[in-house]
Amino acid sequence: MDGKFQIHLNSQLKNVFNYLIKIGATREDAEDIVQETAIKYVENIESVSPEKVKSWLFRVSINRFYDLLRKDVVKRKALLEVHLLDEHRIELPDEYLIRQEMSKEVMGTLDNMSQRYRDFLILKYVFNLRYKDIASLYEVNEGTVKTTIFRAKENFIKLYEGGKK
Repeated sequence: MDGKFQIHLNSQLKNVFNYLIKIGATREDAEDIVQETAIKYVENIESVSPEKVKSWLFRVSINRFYDLLRKDVVKRKALLEVHLLDEHRIELPDEYLIRQEMSKEVMGTLDNMSQRYRDFLILKYVFNLRYKDIASLYEVNEGTVKTTIFRAKENFIKLYEGGKK
């Protein structure tokens, strides 16, 4: 394998690792899953077209993570940290507490959503994936992704506002 290929693959695997952490995998499990995914990719490199490598890596790693969840080997922990305020600015203690409380509310809301809605929102708004990339990842058309994200946002708002009453 040439150097450019390895750099590109490492970059993609780093994104997969970060996503696994965001959806609740422990650091150790995410590392194991990424390593297993990389090995599977190298074993099947000829059957994966170059334009689908990113979605293939995501799909294999997500499936492996869900397998771990189903087997109760891992308990899902929410590790998504929402940055509501600029990190470079000095926060007063009360601002920090407000941000922490809002982050807990957002995480609680995400936890009450369906897995599919939560995944689509994280892929779109945390990882900034395009509709096309999400569609490829879930093997659906872009219209389905747009509709799902729209419904997920509505569901999030409804749950978030319902929890504040």
